[in-house]
Amino acid sequence: MFPFQRSRLEPCVAPQVHPVQGDDDMARHGKDSNIPSAARLLEDVLRTQAGAFDKSLGALTSDYDPERLHKARVALRRLRSALQGFAPILDKDEARKLSRQARDLFRILGPLREADVAVESFATEADRELLAARALALRGETRDRLQAAGVDAFAARVESGLRDGRLLGKGPPARRLALSGAPLLGALALQEVWTRVLAYGDSIAALQEEPRHDFRKDMKTLRYLTEFFLPVMAGRKPAKFIKRLEKLQEDLGELNDIAVHTRGGSLEGDLQRRADRATKAAETHWAKLRKAGPWWG
Repeated sequence: MFPFQRSRLEPCVAPQVHPVQGDDDMARHGKDSNIPSAARLLEDVLRTQAGAFDKSLGALTSDYDPERLHKARVALRRLRSALQGFAPILDKDEARKLSRQARDLFRILGPLREADVAVESFATEADRELLAARALALRGETRDRLQAAGVDAFAARVESGLRDGRLLGKGPPARRLALSGAPLLGALALQEVWTRVLAYGDSIAALQEEPRHDFRKDMKTLRYLTEFFLPVMAGRKPAKFIKRLEKLQEDLGELNDIAVHTRGGSLEGDLQRRADRATKAAETHWAKLRKAGPWWG
């Protein structure tokens, strides 16, 4: 959908629309036959992300590719963001259980991803061999932990929850919203997360490490929900919004990578200069994003 070009930025995986057996026209499209219902879009998004995760897991079972591991984590992030954005039409207990499993799998992949980033972005001639050996050792451990967590059944669990309907909320308000056109839920979800990111304030430099990390996660959710709902929503052309969001994410990603690599320790030399540049750039891009305002408004 949007060709983000830098490797730190997660690849966009657009939802694929599939016909659903047994759905009537209202469930598929809401009142407008050209616009999918919220329930229909939810199915497409969850299936796409579960499939992307399943496919990317080959990174741990065949020739190892750090980028495929990264894509597996991105798919889990996107799936959890979808569960947040579509929460008003979901069964709370079922959505919570699925989100927790996705979170657990994401965390299992975390140490190996951090080790790969250390080799790629921070290794020097003096420690490159040591960092590479650490990353290699983590691969087998990560495979074992994934198997113990039931990774092979994750995509099937998503599919089962969609097919038997247990993921959807049963109350009248949830059912009405699920059958309504997806743009209605999209506007609600996007405005909620936009309000949340505005609450962090104008200055990224003023944020401590933990709230800055939370801000970064919320910005990811904003991006993913934009990608999910943009194809079905009318509004201002979002090119500037997306471009500024992309640049801000890159800045925040650099700051996060530095924080993870140093484990919150003091910075000096090149790392301090990198952090200063990223912070200054993030301040600029955040100001521009706020000025651009919501694309869906």
